[in-house]
Amino acid sequence: MTTKAWFFPIQHTTDAFFRAWGSDLSASFAEVGLVKTADTGQIDWTTVLRPTTTDTAAGYEIWRYTDSTVFLKIEYGTRNSSGTPGLWLTVGQGSNGSGTLTGAVSARTVCASGSTSTLNNPGTSRQSFLVYKDGFFGFVGYRFGLGTGGAGPVAMMAVARTTNSSGAPDSRGVTVYWKTTSLNGHPVVQAVNFQTGVASPVNTGGSFVVIPMGITSSIVGSDTQCFIHWTALPLVLPNPYAATTITSEVPAGSTFTTTLIGTTPRTYLVPDSAVEGSALGSAYSFAMLWE
Repeated sequence: MTTKAWFFPIQHTTDAFFRAWGSDLSASFAEVGLVKTADTGQIDWTTVLRPTTTDTAAGYEIWRYTDSTVFLKIEYGTRNSSGTPGLWLTVGQGSNGSGTLTGAVSARTVCASGSTSTLNNPGTSRQSFLVYKDGFFGFVGYRFGLGTGGAGPVAMMAVARTTNSSGAPDSRGVTVYWKTTSLNGHPVVQAVNFQTGVASPVNTGGSFVVIPMGITSSIVGSDTQCFIHWTALPLVLPNPYAATTITSEVPAGSTFTTTLIGTTPRTYLVPDSAVEGSALGSAYSFAMLWE
């Protein structure tokens, strides 16, 4: 199985609730094909305690791609002391066996955020989407910190390997995505060059995508508008795993097929309206590979 779509009721006010959502997400990573390493000191979901202080991780797990090209350090804990889950991601080329990533390493990123003002309807099941396929890992969901409108901040993390001109993964590096901590927000992006060992500055401005003339609706009949993402190592490369769509054309939860790179059509999913596809706002949505 390379994709998983499921519902889970998020709560974070007790040790049991923390263990429930954390172990559920951990098990889901394994279900889609990521490999948990043998690093020592990883979180024990039967005994771990929920942190009661702001921005505190209770523990970590190290996951890797099946070909050992990319390693993910995922930390679980508390984002806000009043009961908001916390989730952090760091990406590297390897691990030292005790929880420290090695080689070129990305920034440690906050992938889930909320506050006392966004806690509402805790325990309501929200849908999540997870994929691991052909050099791409993506997770959007859980709705950490449920908002007063029934929605609220959504968790997001994604890692895309660089590819050649045909769209096949290569060894040059990765692009790491996570969402801004606002209620709705576009992805923040960082490129990590595995050949030089250099991670680029974190891009918060949304310049990973170009929307010609700022169009917000179809102007060419029935053709769906889809905007490719770019990364800079500093070599500028297209990303075949993620794209930006016009929200009114592809609603959240919908899939579509297009050819971003090469000649093979691929299927993409718009997972959640809370992840905008551009710094230009809610007229655009983030889409990720869904196969």
